[in-house]
Amino acid sequence: MVEPDSSQLRSEIKNAVKDEGGSGIQYEHLRNDIYRNPKYTTLTSEEELEDAIDSLCRDGVLQVGNYFEQSVGSLGNDTNLVHEQYVTEEEDEEDEDDTITIDTTTTSGGDDDGGNTTLSGGTTTTSGGDDDGRTTTTSASTAFSCPQCGDELEGTSCDCGFEFTAADIKDGKVSVEGASTKEMLAKFGIEEEVGPKIRPHPIMGTLDADNKPDLIDQLERDIGIEWEIHEAEITVEGRLTSDDLEDYGLSVDALDEKVTLNEKFDIAPDEPFSRQAFLSLVWDINVPENASFSVALQVDKDE
Repeated sequence: MVEPDSSQLRSEIKNAVKDEGGSGIQYEHLRNDIYRNPKYTTLTSEEELEDAIDSLCRDGVLQVGNYFEQSVGSLGNDTNLVHEQYVTEEEDEEDEDDTITIDTTTTSGGDDDGGNTTLSGGTTTTSGGDDDGRTTTTSASTAFSCPQCGDELEGTSCDCGFEFTAADIKDGKVSVEGASTKEMLAKFGIEEEVGPKIRPHPIMGTLDADNKPDLIDQLERDIGIEWEIHEAEITVEGRLTSDDLEDYGLSVDALDEKVTLNEKFDIAPDEPFSRQAFLSLVWDINVPENASFSVALQVDKDE
């Protein structure tokens, strides 16, 4: 049985949900429409429909229940699906600004005369006078905590997925209480010019598959149509057959299945790859008959 074209199925689902407007459509009704209406792609299993919806949700095209721009944890008959066009404004209203917490860990010296506090190179410095007319300085070593998980920030991103740019600081979405925009940009070493927002995908870990067709299928589902791939790391592990060995100039039948391969491709093009160009590149990689793959990307989602 021929499986449906995943791109066409995604497009049909997206348009069907969009046609329902701001109220969206329950999964049960969408599923019934697709199965009963011959204008839609013929499905060979309900899993194909669920996978397409999950992919659209991860790409931020659909909100599925309470899931948006993430994998769908559960999908029931009464789960409501809404097109991104009708959830953006509501989400913008609910977004809360992130405030990076300053944790003062040590202090020394000091007096009670009012002084000025400035953000400088990871320390908070306070200067003031004393009763003898002299100027004394107190300093406090500070740590900047992630507003999402509380871990110490050493740059503009955190392992939990939190990250920010100059645009976020300028727009007031990320701030340190008492610090100006200029001080924030200087502290975290951010250039004022705002370029494309390059981020890792997946946020943590890698995309893994046991063979190249499965890897291509997973990449097609995971990579957004408009994304640009700026960097890629592909790791191939496998056990070489005698036919594989011939590709490496080793025509020794006795070594069949006796040689293993662990190869890493670090890809950093001068110009970013489009989604299709990257998929074509992966297809063209010459790999052993039996191999597993791991892929990590740096992408611009054009958001």
